[in-house]
Amino acid sequence: MFLYKQISDLAIKRNLVLVKLQVFDKKKLGTRKKLTVFIGLDTKDFYHTFFIFEQKSRFVLQHAHELSQLQVTLDELRKRRSRFKHLCLCCAVCQKAKVFLENEGWRIHDDFM
Repeated sequence: MFLYKQISDLAIKRNLVLVKLQVFDKKKLGTRKKLTVFIGLDTKDFYHTFFIFEQKSRFVLQHAHELSQLQVTLDELRKRRSRFKHLCLCCAVCQKAKVFLENEGWRIHDDFM
């Protein structure tokens, strides 16, 4: 319930209105990472995917590659692509990882919690 409030606060801060917001089961992705995946639908019928990482160590380039692969797996499972991809972190981000994700079209929110 706390994460729903955090996501809605983030959406309000970014002038984004989410009509629908649901949690996606990470077991379907086949990962054991400490993450939560939310899928939201905005008023223009665009899908937003929110990956919330709950790690305390630095987010490095290896994690960025794994995250990109998780997004591809998620799109294949849902048979639908997300227009906007958000990464929500409460730890520091490596500059190379940040550049890689921004080139891939990710929006990084490193001030999440």
